Amino acid sequence: MRLIKILAGILVLLIIGVGGLVFYAERLDWNTVRPRVEKEIAEATGREFEISGNLDFTLFPKPTVSAEGLRLTNADWGSAPLMLEADSVIFTLTLRSIVLGNPHARAITLRGVKLLLEEHPDGRDNWHFDGGAAGAAAGEQIFPKLRSLDAADVSVVYKRPGQEPLRVAFNTADIGAPTVGRGLRLDARGQLNGRDFTIGGKMAPLAGFLRGGHLEGQIDVESGDLQLSLDGDFGRLTSLAGVDMALSGQGDSVPAIGALAELPEDMRGKWAANLRLAGDGHGYRISDADVELGDSSFKGNLAHDVATGYSGTLDIDAPTYELHLDGSFGSLKGLEGVDAKVGGQGTDMPPIVALAFLPAHLRRDWKADFRVREMDESLALSDMKLRFGGSDLAGTVSIDRSGSRPRVEGKLKSDFVDIAFLRRGDVPRVVQQERSGTADGQVLNDEPIPLEWMKAVDASVEIDAKRLQATLFTYTDTLTRIELENGFLRVKAERGTIYGADTSAELQFDASTQPAKLSINVLARGADVGRIMGDWSEPPFMAGQGDFDIQLTATGNSAAALMGSVSGQARVVVGEGTAQVGVLEQMVRTVGIKTLGVLLGEDKADVVPMNCFAANLTADAGVVKAEVLVLDTDKATVFGSGSFDLRKETWDLIFKPKPKQVTLTTAVPIHLGGTFRDPEVSAEKVGTLRKLAGIASLFVFPPAAVAGLVDFGAGDNQCVDLAAEGSKK
Repeated sequence: MRLIKILAGILVLLIIGVGGLVFYAERLDWNTVRPRVEKEIAEATGREFEISGNLDFTLFPKPTVSAEGLRLTNADWGSAPLMLEADSVIFTLTLRSIVLGNPHARAITLRGVKLLLEEHPDGRDNWHFDGGAAGAAAGEQIFPKLRSLDAADVSVVYKRPGQEPLRVAFNTADIGAPTVGRGLRLDARGQLNGRDFTIGGKMAPLAGFLRGGHLEGQIDVESGDLQLSLDGDFGRLTSLAGVDMALSGQGDSVPAIGALAELPEDMRGKWAANLRLAGDGHGYRISDADVELGDSSFKGNLAHDVATGYSGTLDIDAPTYELHLDGSFGSLKGLEGVDAKVGGQGTDMPPIVALAFLPAHLRRDWKADFRVREMDESLALSDMKLRFGGSDLAGTVSIDRSGSRPRVEGKLKSDFVDIAFLRRGDVPRVVQQERSGTADGQVLNDEPIPLEWMKAVDASVEIDAKRLQATLFTYTDTLTRIELENGFLRVKAERGTIYGADTSAELQFDASTQPAKLSINVLARGADVGRIMGDWSEPPFMAGQGDFDIQLTATGNSAAALMGSVSGQARVVVGEGTAQVGVLEQMVRTVGIKTLGVLLGEDKADVVPMNCFAANLTADAGVVKAEVLVLDTDKATVFGSGSFDLRKETWDLIFKPKPKQVTLTTAVPIHLGGTFRDPEVSAEKVGTLRKLAGIASLFVFPPAAVAGLVDFGAGDNQCVDLAAEGSKK
């Protein structure tokens, strides 16, 4: 309709230029007055105007003004020399209006029209002329009786700053009415950006619209899979001013126009909509919306202001989440100007949510309520209650987006939060699940750990948690600080306990290097060993109170690579408690030897009292060596020695029991070999003289390893004393 209006302004001036000469029609060569017409139109528009073909007027059988070869230059800032080209234009006038000296156009015929409409970045456009006021005033007199418009081979190009041009080609366009004073029928066919369309419907008379008023009617549009119905007041279509219409439609792809162009790609599939659209020139309002986009649905009310962006209340139902928004949303693509309350839940977070940078395994099974507000390139999340991946968080978070990476800062409280990367049962897993393409017999997971997210965001977050799950241990009543800078993660427990033990702990994980680097330092005293073992095995191998000193480093991008490169030391001492030996007993029985009878007693109980346990393990490039390994019960003392290889996933350990009382059972050494997946247990062959001399005489622990346990503060542990005795032999 913009085409009609602009052509009308120009053609009004054309009629004015020749209207005063109609009574000389039979005697006048109209081409002789062509310069006068060109001059008047040029003065009225402020542009150069040319009629290169014939200019003619006929009075019978109908008063008609015709012109061929029309050319109107573009604005001086335009992208092309010409704004308008037309092969021919024909005006059919009313005879009575000519006789009265006030010519009225009854019909317009257009052929071969090319129209360029464009806007300048500074707000100017090329369809407002210096003499536009005069043309509009004349239009009020020229078009009150307009009944029809017939166009063929008309093309319009609309250029907007920063957007792809809109190209409309009308093969045919027919606007007409059977009788004067009634609404007009509309029938048009053409292409929009190369895509065929048809338009049909009814409209109010055009006279008011051409005088600068509104356009009213009911229009149906079809273009391929697109079906659109508009009913109401179309306002001034260029600005949506005065628009108030009902809109319904459907299609297989969302049109890339207006606000729809801002939708994420996953919402640009099949769609259907029913809503009411109103505009005032400064924006528009969508009310009573019921919209389906792809596999998602939207219900609610949405307003858009050119200055402030979008606002309203929306309920979004997507395949993996539900979202309720209430407030100001800024841009639909980003969060500029957002000030809204957000609530929702789902199995995955939507891209628009500020926490969507989290790795996939931490975005699942979430529920959230918070207020999000933009302030100086930062987002502030307040009144936050969030659950994700079994964790919960409450408090405040700010996200600074001014740098190359968003930076997250926050103070949070939690009943339980899981920050483990390598823990059993999480993703990725230390122990791999059965899957194709893995090495035969491999136990440790060699799938790459997702690390890219660590380089996409920086963070400084303080968490006051009742329970916090880290890589190796569970912290309680802890104040933990998490720092992430360009892929370097540092997690430090500034306060807290590990299974009842006062603890100092720090984890560092550097994903900025290739391969990634891991370091773990944990010092705990008085920990509940049964609870620790219960997190890793069921039932726990032993229970009691123990002390730990763990200092490990590793490199790699998978659990297998990290554990296969681990180096460092782990010192563990446990006091009185119980030992679960049923599993070991079963392993021994598989080789036909009842060696553990001295440990189990006559009742063969699976759980026996334990006096103490002590271990000093050293690791070098994935090979873990048992420097000291002692388990003591009332029945016997078991000494251990050897190593296990985390790279090759193999065992090479010897367990040597020393009975504390005479039994009929020969306590022979047990060798644990084979692989992690298929361990092999066998009786170790020893010489007769060594048997007679006593099993402990075969065991000499390195004095330095024993001294390390003493330095650790475990000198009063009975097993450390037993190890020290062995180191002297």
